[in-house]
Amino acid sequence: MLLPRTTRIDQRQAGVSAVAVLCALLGMAQTSAAQDAPTAADAEPLPSVSLAAAQAPEPAQAEARPAPANRLIEEIVVTSQKREENLQDVPIAVQAFSAEALDAKGISNAVDLQTSTPGLSYTVLQSFSIIYLRGVGTDAFLPSADLSVATYVDGIYFPFSAGLAQEFGAVERVEVLKGPQGTLFGRNSTGGAISTTTRQPGRDFETSIATGYGNDSDLRTRVYTNIPLSDTWAVSVSALYNRKDSYYEHVSRDLRQDVDRGARAKLRWTPNDELDITLTGLIAQTDASTGSQATQIEPKPAFAALLANYPLKDYKTDIDKPAVFDFSNRVGYFDAKWTPGPLDLRLLGSTQSISTLAFNDFDATALPLVSFDTRGLFADIQTAELQFISNDESWGSDWLKYIGGLFYIHSKAGFDPATLFVGFFDPAAIPVIGSPFGAAIDQLLDLVDKGGYEKAI
Repeated sequence: MLLPRTTRIDQRQAGVSAVAVLCALLGMAQTSAAQDAPTAADAEPLPSVSLAAAQAPEPAQAEARPAPANRLIEEIVVTSQKREENLQDVPIAVQAFSAEALDAKGISNAVDLQTSTPGLSYTVLQSFSIIYLRGVGTDAFLPSADLSVATYVDGIYFPFSAGLAQEFGAVERVEVLKGPQGTLFGRNSTGGAISTTTRQPGRDFETSIATGYGNDSDLRTRVYTNIPLSDTWAVSVSALYNRKDSYYEHVSRDLRQDVDRGARAKLRWTPNDELDITLTGLIAQTDASTGSQATQIEPKPAFAALLANYPLKDYKTDIDKPAVFDFSNRVGYFDAKWTPGPLDLRLLGSTQSISTLAFNDFDATALPLVSFDTRGLFADIQTAELQFISNDESWGSDWLKYIGGLFYIHSKAGFDPATLFVGFFDPAAIPVIGSPFGAAIDQLLDLVDKGGYEKAI
């Protein structure tokens, strides 16, 4: 049992006093022995005992002890207000993660952020993000849907919810801004914003490799290298490869693994302290089967009689459509910063495209009842933004900070084509309105829809 600190001090003082008494007694013994000893000149003197060892050391003479470690929070720089600031000076609810913090927590993508961010719910359905922050979000997984939690990468707005652009790779920091951010991050940020800043090419050569392995053969590998080309030019490449078995098990055939792979290349030019231009190219590919799986859990009695393997539980499925989901994402963007003096100028532009091939078995059974094929889901987006940001040399910088800018976006997204199959027929290809066949289809869809099925997200 540990004693109170004051008790330990008293014991130490008592120990010092005991040593002093002992040394004093030895000194008296020495004096008495000296008086009784012969006075011959060749007599050996008795050893002397000094009391200095018994005295407590003076503060100035005390041995220097290592200073205690600073337990205060380190300075965290964020750009939640479009400028670099100390997190403690930002009047916004922000949760920031450095690259070291992300690695320490095992966070490798935006989905993992919810494990360390209170109020954040981040799930994925067929590579489409479904984000809720403080209860505000959007559950539409379409390329044209505007999410209520905006996503930014290196200051570039990513309007569509699909893609591996949000895979972190080699990053500098990730910021989660809670609450409406419409003033600085646009009308589509009523719930908040997630801003990722990736590593910038620098003047030092660097290469790093990170890998991990988990359940369901979950293999994650990340490679980053930075190569300085000259005093003003540098290039960096970040690549990732993730592979994992599907957590669904098909009762009659094997399911392919979910594989994510992508690369981001950045070229940076810094001719002087006032100009900084970065060009970035991103390409990503996803081949998956998990997002196309589903299992019937509560079918109607008449419908259940047709199912030989009913019920299936524990993530087992027996769908008839091939479990295929292929997604590709290509993005190019630039970021030009110019700080000529009392005003910082920043110009950003991007072109983004996605294409998807997917088969969806809507009845979630081995029977060919209802399916939805999206062989041509696509999105093409172009954005541009010009920012004017005050700095320390701006007029009234001691009491005024301001930012202004212009933003442009042009997007086109949809299905080209998308086909709904009922049985082996495409309802769009035959006149079903007002016909008995159309009523039968409606009843069949109603039967399947009310039966209910389990979809993993």
